[in-house]
Amino acid sequence: QYYDRIGMVVVDFDSQHVDQHKLPELIRRFESETNVDSCHQVYVCAITSKALDTAARTGIGAHCSGFLVKPVREDDLALLVRSSVQTVEDRVSAAFATSSAPPRR
Repeated sequence: QYYDRIGMVVVDFDSQHVDQHKLPELIRRFESETNVDSCHQVYVCAITSKALDTAARTGIGAHCSGFLVKPVREDDLALLVRSSVQTVEDRVSAAFATSSAPPRR
């Protein structure tokens, strides 16, 4: 019901209160089942206190759009937010570029 109001979800992979690996997967499954266009997918950011190697980040972030390591610096978070906005703009531009809409006259 409120999906279209969500722009970004930050998942704390160190939390003991939620199944943090399941949440991003459930978000992507919902998007798939409800035919959410790729340019409207929620930006999912994984945050962890563990400085992980690339393989571990890939495993944690399989359904995530971004990744940050704690302690999160304000500059890093600001960069992530700007990046998520740019990612959405790029996806929207790509969607319009490949649409089958008739050319403008």
